[in-house]
Amino acid sequence: CCSAHQVNVSVSLDEVCDVMNELIKITGAITALCANSSIHNFTVLPWKEWRILAWDIRFISNTPGFQKFAGFAKEPFHSLSHYFSTYWDAPWMVLPPRRDDEWVMPEEKLNWRDYFQREKVLARKLGGARVELSPNVHDINMAMIGMWPYAKPHLVCDPDKVSVDEFMRHLYEDTLEGYLQDKLLNCSLEIRHLCFYK
Repeated sequence: CCSAHQVNVSVSLDEVCDVMNELIKITGAITALCANSSIHNFTVLPWKEWRILAWDIRFISNTPGFQKFAGFAKEPFHSLSHYFSTYWDAPWMVLPPRRDDEWVMPEEKLNWRDYFQREKVLARKLGGARVELSPNVHDINMAMIGMWPYAKPHLVCDPDKVSVDEFMRHLYEDTLEGYLQDKLLNCSLEIRHLCFYK
């Protein structure tokens, strides 16, 4: 089993990366202080849980057993573009797009960056029905929160103010912070120290 301890903190867009980097640094301390607690819902449990940090997160994929290290980046994030590029360049989407409250898997192996460069993508719902996807801002919102590092931004773009083409242009130019000013419905950080326990 696994358990995720999550706290969301509102931050300004300009401080997202700095605060995220600091939160990632204290992952071990937070896990040591909180994850080994035998208290749940203000009640002492009859057992003590033993937990360790989870280093691998299994992706939803058409390749059985495909995994990517998703906990600690190799270096601190210097921008939102750096952060999203780190995870969007993985060989496959962590979570696929959704349509009509269902997951929809692209038929060809695509990462988010490849997906957003297409006008149309053939895909299948989990029940097998074939659909055609056109990347949209809701997909960007899914892609921005659909990975599990130990601290991650929870940004929600306003579909009336953001376009896929403009978002991707600013991603490549490393200017997302400026582009997204006054275009977000939510800007917070999630501290997600994921642990396994026996």
